[in-house]
Amino acid sequence: MVQIQRSALLSLLFIVVLGTVGLPRPSEAGLADSAKALAGPLAEQFGVPASAVTGLLESGISLDSVTQLLLVSQSSGSGLDAVSKLYRESGNDIDDTATKLDVDAADYSQERVTAAIDEAKSQAQADATEKATKGAGDALDSALGGLNR
Repeated sequence: MVQIQRSALLSLLFIVVLGTVGLPRPSEAGLADSAKALAGPLAEQFGVPASAVTGLLESGISLDSVTQLLLVSQSSGSGLDAVSKLYRESGNDIDDTATKLDVDAADYSQERVTAAIDEAKSQAQADATEKATKGAGDALDSALGGLNR
């Protein structure tokens, strides 16, 4: 009976935690907060520090533009800092930046940007689900600690 109750409680707790933990919802948070939630997964995807991606987003560069910078950096073999500096020097013109680095427009196309952002969203959601599941399990173990003895 304790095992059945534990499973039911774990399921209920999991649902409650998922409702309170996870990515910011656009209706509850500004675009900047939603974009910042993707900084870590994007950084991991492109092999750069999360602080570099967060810094670009906090400086007012849109998520799409930051992703384009990451794609140009990857295609050119230049570091993100160098690409970002060149981007600013070129008046925030990604096409001019890419041309100076001999990167083809297809390498930072909207299709590639969307795919990279979608991958980051999937990773962020998986991370949030894993965190919520662990938190729910830990809370349930703590609450039921005395029942299993």
